[in-house]
Amino acid sequence: MPIAIYSLLAFAPILTAFLLLAVANRPANQGMPIAYLVTVILCILVWEVPLNQIAAATFQGLIVALEIVYIVFGAILLLNVLQESGAISKIRQSLLGVSSDRRVQVILIAWLLGCFIEGASGFGSTAVVCVPLLVAIGFPGMAAVLAALLVQPTAASFGAVGTPFIIGVNNGLEGINAVTTEVERLGLSFSEYIDLIGAQTGIVQGLIGTFIPLALVLILTTTFGENKSWRDGLPVAGFAIFAGLALAIPYVLTAILLGPAFPSLFGSLIAMIIVIPAAKQGFLLPKQTWDFPDRSQWSPAWIGSKNSEITPGKAQMTGLLPWIPYVMLGVFLYLSRSRFLPLRDWLQAVQISFSDILLYRIKDYAVGFLSFTFRDD
Repeated sequence: MPIAIYSLLAFAPILTAFLLLAVANRPANQGMPIAYLVTVILCILVWEVPLNQIAAATFQGLIVALEIVYIVFGAILLLNVLQESGAISKIRQSLLGVSSDRRVQVILIAWLLGCFIEGASGFGSTAVVCVPLLVAIGFPGMAAVLAALLVQPTAASFGAVGTPFIIGVNNGLEGINAVTTEVERLGLSFSEYIDLIGAQTGIVQGLIGTFIPLALVLILTTTFGENKSWRDGLPVAGFAIFAGLALAIPYVLTAILLGPAFPSLFGSLIAMIIVIPAAKQGFLLPKQTWDFPDRSQWSPAWIGSKNSEITPGKAQMTGLLPWIPYVMLGVFLYLSRSRFLPLRDWLQAVQISFSDILLYRIKDYAVGFLSFTFRDD
């Protein structure tokens, strides 16, 4: 059979998932099992993979999925606790009081807060927090969704404290002969090699991310402005580039110096510390503010079917208190991944290791308290 046919067959499970999820709009709990069945059928009929190997790979996949659920559970739990405590409401209010200019608001909320929430929680939490907030303060529903999606390329690469790298890239590359050869050629450990990929990704994403706030503003004024003109976004171009650099520079430095767990989280946190006070002082901001046209002029396609309100939560927090849980999260993550501190070794000391599943030999695998930390070998 020609290699092109094999390539198409290998792509079939991914294509199946895409068609079911994106085209047919089926839920993941229907689409993904079908894609899995397609994979199993191809493994049996085309590649003649033994059944015990398929079962072993399935079991290993479930373990990897549990690792991801382990991270998501903690991230969403923290987010929900902060919402109920009133911390998220306070964070929102602190951003809303900075400027009445919609161009500035979308940078502060979608770009800075969105990247921060994505870095801490990931998995769509940016939309959960930012879209209702933007709609509640007067943004068209479509504009709010578009803004939340546009910031994803930068933030999602290291979202949920680096899960795409720590789980995805790590497990995807480990054990591949070409990767092992390259790691040996470079004289690095596997974890150092993953850190190198993370640093290179951070540089590329940081360069692109510098201009995302400007692109966000230009798309906002062109699509949703009364004049439908990109020129309406130019007065805040300097501030937009400033906000982009304020996030991109610590984002890149963090990716290079600390690894893939921290760029989105630390980059956006540092950017908020820099940009919010600058915006309050009117730094690089025009005197004339910009707003959407009157709601009566909005296209029906802009408006969602549900109203969003900013709820204050059951308790009120003041000052820096709402930020403390996320600061503690960042500090603990840094301490748990620092090789010169004992905490990392303590957390990795208790593990369940195995190298065989259903009598089939797999790569050595370990699950523990810090199971999503890279190996040192």
